[in-house]
Amino acid sequence: MNDKPERPIFIVGSPRSGTGFLRNMVRTHPRISIPSESHFIPHFFKSYSDPKNAAEAIRLGRRIKNFGRVREWGLEFSEVEFSNCRKYSEAITLLFSKWSLTEDKPRWGDKTPHYVRHISTLIEIFPNAQILHIIRDPRAVSRSWSKHPLGSGNIYSAAMQWRENVMAGRNAGANLRPESYMEIRYEQLLQNPKASMESVFRFLGESTPSDGVVSSTSSTLPHPIACTGMLDGVKSRMTAWREELTPTEIQLVEAIAADLMIELEYEPTGPIRPLPRIRSFIWKMETVIVHYVRMFQGSKRWKDNSRLLAAKTRRRLLRRWSPTDR
Repeated sequence: MNDKPERPIFIVGSPRSGTGFLRNMVRTHPRISIPSESHFIPHFFKSYSDPKNAAEAIRLGRRIKNFGRVREWGLEFSEVEFSNCRKYSEAITLLFSKWSLTEDKPRWGDKTPHYVRHISTLIEIFPNAQILHIIRDPRAVSRSWSKHPLGSGNIYSAAMQWRENVMAGRNAGANLRPESYMEIRYEQLLQNPKASMESVFRFLGESTPSDGVVSSTSSTLPHPIACTGMLDGVKSRMTAWREELTPTEIQLVEAIAADLMIELEYEPTGPIRPLPRIRSFIWKMETVIVHYVRMFQGSKRWKDNSRLLAAKTRRRLLRRWSPTDR
């Protein structure tokens, strides 16, 4: 009998880099369960830390239970169940274990792309966690993320976010042990899913499912990868950015991301042209405006965003009043 605790899995990456695709592949494993995105884990930890007593633990449980994305999981539990938690990690494990039980799987994971900027915090919470960081061509990411309803709103912001996210993930990963951090290329995953997933499961310390990685017995979440034939449509979109971005937009992305593109062996389409300062300033102003408009647009997420903003404000106030606090 193995008494060692199961290692949490966190799938991260710049938005539209294939985190959802990778999640669906990983969750085909008979031992691994991954719900929809959580969005609160590092933020609540930074703002509220470990519960010091039962009252604080119950309040933390209440915050988690009332978080909109968690409510969408459809779990039945009470905040009182968190009363014995004296570590934040225990509260998160309690929550995700409840989810994994719905799929009768012993190991849980999380797929929230922007956690790529919070890897060090995830490791602080779960020292034994394993991070899967998926990376995709910035031109494809920028095309997709700038057009997404909840995305960046413009090509400049999408490219900047890709650069900052990928750099944050790689810098954090460089400080972790090899068994704690792995990078996956989206393009390689599509071209050779079998070999790629064998490598992923080997990193996770799991055997590759005997029936392959493209089947799923769970129907509790949408969009499972059901057959390899579905990959054909995805592969056909790999270079769609060449037709869907204008030459000016491609030059903009490459000007922003050139150094990292070259490091990651994504070949630029031509000579890199530096972005004039005035154009950069205008793009930045538009990005800030679009960010805050989109943060609170629609009724579905504004409550969650308000809770995260309140937690962030509390954290900053505490830091200002007491520099020794988290």
